[in-house]
Amino acid sequence: VGTGSGILAIAAQLLGVREVHGLDIDGRVLEEVRANFGLSGLSAPAGLTVGAPDTVAGAFPLLTANITAPVLLAHRADLARLTERRGWLIVSGVLIREQPALVRAFEELGMTVREDARRDGWWCGVLRHSH
Repeated sequence: VGTGSGILAIAAQLLGVREVHGLDIDGRVLEEVRANFGLSGLSAPAGLTVGAPDTVAGAFPLLTANITAPVLLAHRADLARLTERRGWLIVSGVLIREQPALVRAFEELGMTVREDARRDGWWCGVLRHSH
């Protein structure tokens, strides 16, 4: 979610993830993602989609969202819905000062932080459904 340059999707494919999807609200970004897959010697996945999380059906075992805290908060219910019950949601692009509010908002949806990291003022969290 928030495909950006596609680096996380490329890394996932290189690490052996069989089915990679990418979602971004900006269609121009997805053209760059396709080009970056090619530069990496990989075929771009068919599952590159323009849209917001509320346009996606189903649930996934691993979801990554490297977008700002306000955007994560705005889409938190859909991000939780799109994460399988035993799946993982990795969020990054969060300023450390925004982390407490973000964690509380996901906890209200039944998701808890299982691991996290901080570097240079930024926070990354690995969340999972607590039920």
